[in-house]
Amino acid sequence: LTILGEGNPGFGPFFNQPLTVANLPAGRRFVLKGVVLPVTPAGVGALKLDSCLGRVHLENVTASTAAGVAPSPALEILGCQAVTLGVCTLTGAPGLYCRGSTVAVSACMIAGLPSSTGSPVSFEAATVDASFVDVDAVLFVLSARDRIGAGDAFIAKRVFALGVPVV
Repeated sequence: LTILGEGNPGFGPFFNQPLTVANLPAGRRFVLKGVVLPVTPAGVGALKLDSCLGRVHLENVTASTAAGVAPSPALEILGCQAVTLGVCTLTGAPGLYCRGSTVAVSACMIAGLPSSTGSPVSFEAATVDASFVDVDAVLFVLSARDRIGAGDAFIAKRVFALGVPVV
């Protein structure tokens, strides 16, 4: 299934639930491209990928959540085998939450919002851009013009990765 937005359309709302892609079988593909998702209220994520064995590709997608007391990731990825993100803007608490998944991120902007809990897992950071749990390593792919810490396109400056290498 491919959802292709023309002219950056927005769609939703989704009745206080994230747009969810779940149980995509191996050998199948889901693509979401050129879409602006509505800002969701605090405590509600914008986009969720859950238990996808097939390939998921998000490109030029904007997803945002409101700041608040409850965790509300812009993008939550749980138990997915092959997810790629390209030129996406993710703003939430955290901007990206990933558990037990394989994800490649390129040329994205990921930003955290203040939250009293920080993410769906317990740790002390009040604001986190990206949170990775149950992963072996985190690899950020940058173009030659991107510089770490300079505020350029894609750098998650505050990464929570439970002690795994961040490269």
